Amino acid sequence: MNNYLLLIAVVLFSNVVAQEQPSIFEFPQDQDYYSGGKPQLYREMHQILKDQKFTNCSESESYEASVLITENSKVRFVKDFDSATIEANKCAYDMFRKVLPHLKNWKPASVQGQPVQAIAKIPFLPSVLFENYVDGLVIKSPTNAEFPGGIRAFRREFANHFDLSAIGRGGRAVSIEIGFVVNQQGIIEDVNIAGNDKQLIKEAHRAIDKIKAKWVPATFNGLPVRARFRLPIKLEFARESEAPQNQPHINPMFQRGMHRSTF
Repeated sequence: MNNYLLLIAVVLFSNVVAQEQPSIFEFPQDQDYYSGGKPQLYREMHQILKDQKFTNCSESESYEASVLITENSKVRFVKDFDSATIEANKCAYDMFRKVLPHLKNWKPASVQGQPVQAIAKIPFLPSVLFENYVDGLVIKSPTNAEFPGGIRAFRREFANHFDLSAIGRGGRAVSIEIGFVVNQQGIIEDVNIAGNDKQLIKEAHRAIDKIKAKWVPATFNGLPVRARFRLPIKLEFARESEAPQNQPHINPMFQRGMHRSTF
């Protein structure tokens, strides 16, 4: 009986907590998150950088920030766990975080006529906000690098080049994570493979090197930029009793949204 009452109490408490947590939306694309729209946002950024005497970053640095705009028009920076992108764009990252507190005219998202908190993504490109700034500027959102035919075509290409006979067998599962960069010319470079199986790492390197088709490079503000990908690969090998031909099963998991950063 006591356990039953405890269960009811826990369920009720969980429901109360759930009700107290407001939903967080993605900011609707057809709504402005700043008074005066994006031109006014970048106009104020330019003035802040000028008034605060910021020093420009290198031309290649860019950063797409995520901010939470509350129903009360307050703004908070959303923590970014993409350490590789932050490191490659440290100046732009730090500059945006210093500029953000000076921006005061945020507008909440509206859902069914009611203000709600929502996350907006803001492209930040310092090189066009200093001397090169033109009034009315709007920085274009970044686009992702794309393999011809899409990520499934890249998966097939990788699998076709991967030589299963080079990998040991024996009723086991092994996994690695492949990291690589698609450069401004759409070519794969800076391949880095993490894992404990040396045979698998060696064969994955060879399979990646065999892929010669060029990607459509990622862009930031309409210009090609480098993009980093992370690709988890898992191979499952059946035991002889389970698979008479003892053929391993390859299951490359291309997690499209897991990690794709531009820098």
